[in-house]
Amino acid sequence: MLRLWSRSDAAADGEARASAGADASRAAEEIFRRGLALAERGAFADALQAFREAAARRRDYDEALYHAGSTCLHLGRHAEAAKYYERAALARPDFAEAFYGLGVARYAAGEGVEAVKAFMRCLRLDPAHADAHCDLGSVYFDWGDRAGAMRAAGKALACEPGHARARVLLGLIHLDAGDKETALGLYRELQEFDTAAAEELFRAIHQSGFR
Repeated sequence: MLRLWSRSDAAADGEARASAGADASRAAEEIFRRGLALAERGAFADALQAFREAAARRRDYDEALYHAGSTCLHLGRHAEAAKYYERAALARPDFAEAFYGLGVARYAAGEGVEAVKAFMRCLRLDPAHADAHCDLGSVYFDWGDRAGAMRAAGKALACEPGHARARVLLGLIHLDAGDKETALGLYRELQEFDTAAAEELFRAIHQSGFR
């Protein structure tokens, strides 16, 4: 015999679904936090598995998708990283950092045109994103566009005056233009606050034949 449907039945079903959804969301959050802890310890393969599971349990979990992409970058899996960043951006269209990560993944994969598109999208959402300006400049420099690279590096430094990678990029641009003295000046500046970046620029200066 068929049981008659009532509004109370519908309400009970709705409450049950809401409760199940809340439980799944809490479980996803716990798994996500575990992934963060694993990534902090450098256990990237295990962290990636946790982020994947968290994203599977909660629909459009943009943070889990973003961190899955970042973890893939650490593992050198650039194409997979791009897919996760794309999903994070689709879940949250105003997620500037997801577009930045997508640009980094595309650039690492040698897809300069797609990287530029992603960096530009990031900068439309966050015009003061110094890293995006700097990496955009790196793409331009790779393309032989010194003027474009110089503008982008300048914007990065305007957003963040102590941005070490932007100073390295400026040094490389000046070296490429034959201005080794300016590059050396940037190297000396970097020595004051970022020795690793200073060493990177010094190697380039040395390789250029500076004595």
